[in-house]
Amino acid sequence: MLQFLGWLGFTVGDERVQAGILTGLISFGGVVLTGGIALVTWSLNQRKERAERQHLREERREDLLRAMWSDIKPIWFDLYSQGTFGEKATRVRAAFADPSAKTGHTDATPYTPFVTRVSGTMFDERLISDVDVLKEAEIKPLVTFYHQIRMINQMADDMRSDRYRTLSLDRKEAVLVDLFLMEHKATELAEDAIRVLEDELNIRDRTGRRQYYAEKEKMDDARRLRGAFQ
Repeated sequence: MLQFLGWLGFTVGDERVQAGILTGLISFGGVVLTGGIALVTWSLNQRKERAERQHLREERREDLLRAMWSDIKPIWFDLYSQGTFGEKATRVRAAFADPSAKTGHTDATPYTPFVTRVSGTMFDERLISDVDVLKEAEIKPLVTFYHQIRMINQMADDMRSDRYRTLSLDRKEAVLVDLFLMEHKATELAEDAIRVLEDELNIRDRTGRRQYYAEKEKMDDARRLRGAFQ
């Protein structure tokens, strides 16, 4: 024991003092060991909790992305299936060029086109509340798309007001063309958002392409077929 205490730097000769010193050292070692074990346990628990939080965050993110995909896809399909901006503008010019547009089809009031809002979006509010779980590259296309839809719906509401009904035919036509131009932009923004969503969620068709590509090709083929018979 003397040699051990001497190695530690103690030169006490009394055995009782030596025993007390040794007991103290053992107790101190026990405290250090207990503290070390507690620190390691705390560190492991923190790492586990971080992993669990990250897992829950990824689950929230995937659920949100799938909800956005389910919300945006039908809107894109509806807008794209209505035809190109050029086709819509041609129909508008034809409608306003009709002689009955000057007096209305059923009464003496000038023609006023009936417009509807874009199919209601279900998750734009959730996007605002859960935007923190998204990656930076995902936020911009989603937020931009939903902002465009809100602008379109606001414009559609304005076009159903008494103020729009009192406009001249030329102004009504110009406003309607502007609405279709905004819808054309919304279609492009929807495609940008869908591309990001289908890439992140790995949504593919049987050939490995993005799923919406196949649907777009089918609509394009149908559109070309209609054009061939016109």
